[in-house]
Amino acid sequence: MTEIIGRQVEVATLNEVYNSNEAEFVALYGRRRIGKTYLVRNFFKNRPGAFFHATGLKDGSIKDQLSIFAASLRNTFYSGMAIPSTWMEAFELLTQASKNFAGDQKIIIFLDELPWMATARSRLLQALDYYWNTQWVYESNIKLLICGSAASWMLDNIVNAKGGLHNRLTRKINLQPFSLSETKEYLLYRGIKLNNEQILDIYMAIGGVPYYLKELKPGLSAKQNISKVCFSSGSLLSTEYDNLLSSLFKHSEFHAEILKILAKNIGGINKDELASLSNSSVGGRLTKRLDELESAGFIKKFIPYGKTVKYVYYKLIDEYTIFYLKWIVPNKNSLDNSPENIIWEQLSLSAGYQAWSGYAFEAVCYKHVASIKKAMHLERISARVGNWRYIQKNKGTKQRGAQIDLIFDRIDKVISLCEIKYCSADFSFDKKILQDLQHKQAVFVQENKCDKQIFWCMITSRPVKRNSYFDEIVMHNVVLDDLFKTL
Repeated sequence: MTEIIGRQVEVATLNEVYNSNEAEFVALYGRRRIGKTYLVRNFFKNRPGAFFHATGLKDGSIKDQLSIFAASLRNTFYSGMAIPSTWMEAFELLTQASKNFAGDQKIIIFLDELPWMATARSRLLQALDYYWNTQWVYESNIKLLICGSAASWMLDNIVNAKGGLHNRLTRKINLQPFSLSETKEYLLYRGIKLNNEQILDIYMAIGGVPYYLKELKPGLSAKQNISKVCFSSGSLLSTEYDNLLSSLFKHSEFHAEILKILAKNIGGINKDELASLSNSSVGGRLTKRLDELESAGFIKKFIPYGKTVKYVYYKLIDEYTIFYLKWIVPNKNSLDNSPENIIWEQLSLSAGYQAWSGYAFEAVCYKHVASIKKAMHLERISARVGNWRYIQKNKGTKQRGAQIDLIFDRIDKVISLCEIKYCSADFSFDKKILQDLQHKQAVFVQENKCDKQIFWCMITSRPVKRNSYFDEIVMHNVVLDDLFKTL
């Protein structure tokens, strides 16, 4: 079996599925390039039993989809099979082939990119519902896995289905990008030996998507690799963005517009502001698109501490999207005319680089909250996780706005407030930083009428230089190495 890097939780789930004494119906979803097919194929392909794998064709007709399905049947079970004309007929052929397979061996049915298979008026979902509920659910050796990159389609039609497939799933796997520790493990597996700071620089640019990380080369620094995969003419990540969106969403131009607006308002904006800037109405369609972007991992919805859902706002958190819109798009015209290493070398010295690094590091931290909690010795203390911001109501008021990047509202009557800072050298904690945190705390306590104990934590990419200012207010310093620790 080809080695599976990371994915311990998912591998454990698949082990349970394979060894179960009952029929299993598993939904596996996650964004394009995340490694869904790789995980399933490499887990099951050399295990005893039959592994039936059919993949949907993007924009293919129902005839195309059924032809591919028939070819997979022939490859897995026996040759000479005619192409079915309907999905009912296709699943009947699969059912008969499974029953004729030797003994009670496991039958793995892997329907890959199901959203592409389910063409308009194909009635695939109705056929799938019928055969699961009347045939396959009674066969303990059948393990049905369905997969799709269009996470919103998978959620609407399978995971949260209202019709015949409602509550039929036995397990769900939402495959996420690699964490920092998984990224390091994967790079080492590919012979790429970089320290944690170099890996962070790569992660902030392209995230933990295995297919993107596969483009990196040994012997090159983070900057050299970013230059190669993002700024050389025709490179994967200089052209990937539009393909990525169109593969995930129908009418992806509307999703692209939302992402562009969020990239320009990187601190986050609410739905009313989004509607105004995108010339959309605040209604079901905008909500639907925001939900789709969130389910695909591009954005995150935040409800500030102490507020209701009325105050929800959205932030762009996908590293590659932030990087692409900030750096690649404005410099596309230079890709054919300048050496790639010169482009990124100059950009990384520009005034906007530090601000981008700060937002990108925040996005990384939001995905490693469990590691941060462990580093703060809170793994055994129940805590609600959130963030908070106070926007100055009008320019005439004396009270300045304030924002707290991360909050742990703990069951032990303590609230841990976290300040996230990216730094390329050890962080200098001075009187100005102290006063800034004191201001944020004062506004937070006043606006929330908070009577709990307040502890501060600095989350920094490099260690903080401890001094009297630091000791006066900060209880913990979580550093980059903490984010790399496995849980």
